[in-house]
Amino acid sequence: MLRTTNTNMKFTIISVFIFVLLLSCTSKNDSDSSNDKGFSHIITKEKKSLKDMYSDSAYTVYYCWADWCGPCISSMKSTLAKTKATTDSLGIPIRYNTILYSMKVSESDLKLTQNAYAQGIEVYHSFSPNALTQKLGINSDFKPFKGFEKAFSVPRIILVNKEGKLLTDKFLLNYNQDFFINSLKSYFPEHIKEEGSIPEK
Repeated sequence: MLRTTNTNMKFTIISVFIFVLLLSCTSKNDSDSSNDKGFSHIITKEKKSLKDMYSDSAYTVYYCWADWCGPCISSMKSTLAKTKATTDSLGIPIRYNTILYSMKVSESDLKLTQNAYAQGIEVYHSFSPNALTQKLGINSDFKPFKGFEKAFSVPRIILVNKEGKLLTDKFLLNYNQDFFINSLKSYFPEHIKEEGSIPEK
């Protein structure tokens, strides 16, 4: 009887120890996923967080993509740069960031990102296969992404305003000039003179 009691006590102590250890690891991971600068700039190698990519003097776009995604590749080749050129011509201050969702940066990925970077678009990479869902999710300490619990898919194009408010996670790109400019009216009405047109300077 005494032997059985000792065995039960040992089991209980070990169980409590494991529970406390797991709880500690979970808390640390939650903290890391919200504060860690887990996004590496593909060209400059600088580490940044989502908040570091944000600008309070401009709107901020986060273009999340993967190299296995056909539409993403097409956008990285030309559409994203065309979108930036259009919003620039409209006088809309937008900082464009791309985040590659991949275990590693391939030669083709590097070529695509170099082309985007040459057009004034920042290019980041997340090495962890689940980092985007973590860092864009409920653990994020960056206000626009707090409680961002939607199922993650690519491409996802997120627009944040100067006050740090999430405007949309389905921002459109310029596949069609007139349609694209008209779609901007709901976010930037002061920059659009009339449907499908660019205001005179």
